[in-house]
Amino acid sequence: MQLIIKDNKLYRSYGGEIGDIYVNPRNHSYEDDLREAKAEKIVFGKWQINKWIDEKGRYNTKLYNNNAKKPHNGLKKWFIHRNEEQVDKYIEDNKRSNQTWEDKKAENKKKKSEFVNPAKVNDILMSMWGYDQTNIDYYQVIEVKNKSVVIREIGFASMENDGYGSDIVSPCLNKFTGKPMLKRVSGQYKDDPSQYCVRLSSFQYPSLWSGKPNRQTDAYSGH
Repeated sequence: MQLIIKDNKLYRSYGGEIGDIYVNPRNHSYEDDLREAKAEKIVFGKWQINKWIDEKGRYNTKLYNNNAKKPHNGLKKWFIHRNEEQVDKYIEDNKRSNQTWEDKKAENKKKKSEFVNPAKVNDILMSMWGYDQTNIDYYQVIEVKNKSVVIREIGFASMENDGYGSDIVSPCLNKFTGKPMLKRVSGQYKDDPSQYCVRLSSFQYPSLWSGKPNRQTDAYSGH
């Protein structure tokens, strides 16, 4: 199969107009490297796009990450485009995407600099987790720092069983069952800055307890 340009459009040899074609970055030759060495280079942020026309009149672009730790990992995408307009559109789309990322990065940096820790001593955090069953853990805030809290796991009281395999439980303040843990505060909600959570593991993000009893799988229904 060959790629043919006719009337400023890219075709496969067996006919039919097609769009931009992705090229495996490994499929390059010494001649390709020589032609790319003379390519026009467009740099924006950490990205660089090289564009050139090959010996067959095809419009090529390569996208590089200039911050890659290893040079051979810098090449991210290689495309053959239908025409020069598509090349320009591809470049502008990447510039726009990069600018959106930069704006978001700046916004997050500003939020971090303006962060005010909403946690208070004696706050209770609740974690609901489990596979094919529901487990409830409670944690009490015993110390508040600039951007973090020190928490300890506390016990709970089982108020009643609902008769459907669940215990109704509530936390017991100062009934400590675990050691102190320093955790960074995160996950503030835009509509309520007083809400927050901490990360314990990939599946446990205790958040501020609502103050209402919780349901967890009882000892006879779990596994």
